[in-house]
Formats: sequence, structure tokens, C-alpha cells
Amino acid sequence: MNFRLVIVLSLLCIISPAKAEDLSVFTDEWAPYNFQENGLITGISTDIVKKTLQSAGFNYSIKIRPWKRGLATAQRTPLSLMYTVARTNEREDLFKWVGPILNGRVYLYKLKKRTDISINSAEDIQRYKSAVLRGGAVQSYLQELGISPDHYVQVSYSDQLIPMLYANRVDLIPGDELDLMYQIKQMDFKISNIESAFLLYQRDYYLALNKDTPDDIVNRLQLALDKLINTGERDQIIRNYIAAE
Repeated sequence: MNFRLVIVLSLLCIISPAKAEDLSVFTDEWAPYNFQENGLITGISTDIVKKTLQSAGFNYSIKIRPWKRGLATAQRTPLSLMYTVARTNEREDLFKWVGPILNGRVYLYKLKKRTDISINSAEDIQRYKSAVLRGGAVQSYLQELGISPDHYVQVSYSDQLIPMLYANRVDLIPGDELDLMYQIKQMDFKISNIESAFLLYQRDYYLALNKDTPDDIVNRLQLALDKLINTGERDQIIRNYIAAE
């Protein structure tokens, strides 16, 4: 055998192909964005994130975790991220960010029959009892407004909020329109019995990556997401879930 050919073949045996990075991905139960159905993790955000990771060439595993635990795990675990995460001032320096994957307007909602509830300013919120996701963006926002924890109840899962409102255990719950419509329908409550009471804020949703994630990975993910958005694939994903309503 040719001596040079022997050397080339030997080098090929030693040098293995570059392995795609493995990313640990976390999310919580928040339909229609991320949730489990028939043993699979699905949802609008999930579909967007999966396509983004695949397009960028990453191997990944997605796990459902309670909101606060998932965010803390992504914060301390190398090569990990969590979605769908509102990018707040409080979190800005704790993560590297890719997005936005979605835009959202967050309202406080009440039952229509509660004509006694009237909110004209943020100060009026503390006249009523709200329920919020523990460690979530709304809780952080209420704290920024100076609203005492005495005026809101903290829950571990977002799907606890609607039953509490319909059972009159609280006066107000936060959510965006698509989120509330989807969850109310799934729980067999009547959408017509609920209405928005006050716009809290508009805040976009992102992938929150561990702070030590290399910039190359962040950039690859952002480019893949931008392509997904620019080609209209993200809008199609959203329509797929809206059309099912």
C-alpha cells in the first residue's frame, strides 16, 4: 500500500468528525406556548425553539420543570437554556438572550360579573387580591410597583390561575389573550365570562441562556431564529395553534 495513503487513513481514524454541541433545554407548563400532550412536549414556543435548535445544528433535550426551578437550573448549568422567558430588568444580567421568539401583552383579567372591580391605574391593583406565578415576570413587576405580597397569592404552575379566578378565590389573574383563550377552552370554562381589566405591560419572550454560554452558540441560535421569522415559519407555527381553537 502507498505509504502516503497509509498515513492519510491513519489520520482519518484518529480525527473524528466534529460533534454537535449538546444543549440542555428547560421549560414549564404554559399552554399554548409549552406543555405536554400525549407524553410529548409541544406548543407554539416549543415548535419555534425546536426548529431553531435544529437549524443551528445543535443536539438537545427538553425537560419540563416548575418555573422557578427551571430558571434556576438554566442559570447555574453550563450549556443550558430556558424558554419562554420574559426579558426583565431583573433578569437582564443573569442570562444571555436569544429572541424575541414571541411578543406578548400581559393583562390582568377578571370575571365579567365582577362589576365591582375597577382598575384605572397601577395603584388600584392593590385594592384587590391577584394570583400570580411564583418567580414569574408578573410577580417581579408587581414588586417593582411596590405592591405588597399581601395583595397576591403565589402558585407554582400557571394552570392553577384560571380555576382560582372562576371559583372566586381571587379577584384578578394575569395573562395574555392567546394564553387565556387556550387554557379556558381546555378547562371547559366559558371564555365569554372573562374580560381584561388592566394592561400591565407588553414584554417579549426569549430563550434565556446560561451566562457562560459561548457567544458563538448565542449567535448561531439568533441567526437561526431570525431566519425562521423572516421566512414566515414562525407565523405559520402560530397559525397552526390558533386555527385549532
